[in-house]
Amino acid sequence: PHLLDPLNAITIPDYPKIDKEGLVSDLKTNLSTQVGRDLNLTTFEFWTVASFYVFERSELDVAVVEVGVGGTLDATNVIEKPVLSIITAIDFDHQKLLGDTIESIA
Repeated sequence: PHLLDPLNAITIPDYPKIDKEGLVSDLKTNLSTQVGRDLNLTTFEFWTVASFYVFERSELDVAVVEVGVGGTLDATNVIEKPVLSIITAIDFDHQKLLGDTIESIA
């Protein structure tokens, strides 16, 4: 997660500083070209794509990825076969999207 700038959430040791405007421009161009139209992504979805784009270009062996809302709606579900998944305590977060019981949130 980030507090002020989404790039704070994309941290790679010894990787050059990421040009935010260039990254956003590259992604918008590449996504539109590959999909054939503009995508209507949420902010979290866009920055999830951006982080995977940077990870791929930096040739990482392993990445630590934190989920957003969790569950089937989460943008990080594009990772089909994670090497490792860690589940922390589940609490009343994202209730507008997931519901207001622990069972629906989980």
